[in-house]
Amino acid sequence: MRITQKIFHPTSLIDDVYEFSIILKAIGGLIECISGIGLLFISPVQIQSVVAAITRSELLEDPHDFIASHLMHWSSHLGLHSTLFGAIYLLSHGVLKIGIVIALLFKKQWAYPAAIAVFSGFAIYQIYATVAKASIGYALLTVYDLFVIYLVWLEYKKAKAADESP
Repeated sequence: MRITQKIFHPTSLIDDVYEFSIILKAIGGLIECISGIGLLFISPVQIQSVVAAITRSELLEDPHDFIASHLMHWSSHLGLHSTLFGAIYLLSHGVLKIGIVIALLFKKQWAYPAAIAVFSGFAIYQIYATVAKASIGYALLTVYDLFVIYLVWLEYKKAKAADESP
């Protein structure tokens, strides 16, 4: 069977949204992998230098700028262990997402419950981070992940029904 015959072919709007959503997950995973690799080769001092260069003009204009001052504070607390942890976290998270999306695109039956479990795990952590850090970004990411989980569940039901039909 040719690869083009196995990859997902949307037939409805919900199928289009499902495919678009999981492809966004793969793109996010790719960005995480690239970022993780970057963290392996960039020292905390280099990160601090880049952040200082980026925020310098804003802090000269407004020394209390919320974003710039928080970026400076964040970068000043980076250490070798935190960048290594970040690299490992981003790489594992990204590889896992990409692998699951590829399996979903090829309609592997095991991938649906795996995706639901993994994305639910991400959402649980993000809910914790939303509460602990009062992060709007984590809250929005959690809503998106819950939406993707719902779409994967719908697709899983459809795939199971297709397998059970004569």
